[in-house]
Amino acid sequence: MQQEAVRICQRYSRIPGITPPFTGRSLVWQDTPYFYVSGIGQQGRPRLIEVFLVNAGGELEPVLTVNYPRPLQEEFPEDLDCLFQPALWEVMI
Repeated sequence: MQQEAVRICQRYSRIPGITPPFTGRSLVWQDTPYFYVSGIGQQGRPRLIEVFLVNAGGELEPVLTVNYPRPLQEEFPEDLDCLFQPALWEVMI
């Protein structure tokens, strides 16, 4: 599945400043397997391109950004820190 995820991102994902080599990896979080693809950012650090789940038909399906598995924040802080910050209204309480 990692190879298929990389192929999908090579065809459809074009994020400025993120270049090959693209790497596909997997992660199991809360008993759910995720597949994700990263590339190299302008600063030479890994950058997250896309996260996938396998749907009922056995095909990869992109995950909404707000549903990305939290452990990816440690690996891709530049891309995901903003997703896991407390909401403004939580900070103000």
